[in-house]
Amino acid sequence: MKNALVCFTLCFAAAAAATPMSHVVGIRDSRTIIVDTNGVTSAITLKNVETASEEETQAADYLRRTLANTWVFIDSGDVYRSPDALYVNADMRQHPWRTMRYLGELDLGVRAKGVAAGNKVTAPSLPELPARATPAPRRITSRPKRNRR
Repeated sequence: MKNALVCFTLCFAAAAAATPMSHVVGIRDSRTIIVDTNGVTSAITLKNVETASEEETQAADYLRRTLANTWVFIDSGDVYRSPDALYVNADMRQHPWRTMRYLGELDLGVRAKGVAAGNKVTAPSLPELPARATPAPRRITSRPKRNRR
């Protein structure tokens, strides 16, 4: 009887420890994600993440781009993205949306049109660097011989 109780306890602890991955189905705001875990939809609030009210939309958009249609591992409010194990809580605390800049579209067609038209496309020339002085040759010194006794 004692062995059966120990076996049941160990099995229950192993089943509780095996937390399944959750699929992100939506983002409510910059701190709350909507996940589906084995058919059960729930809202998860990121632990220790706070954003200013004027940055709310930018932060929520960043979170959408980061977690859109991905799998996450959730450990009591700490969220880790799969498969690269990005710790989402720490990423959101660093305010990465503040440094993002839109640089525009890359148009390689202009260069291709110039080459097709027969124009020579060259790299821009670099400014001349001043000549470096040659270093003085190193003196070769020998070590003093040791007296062996």
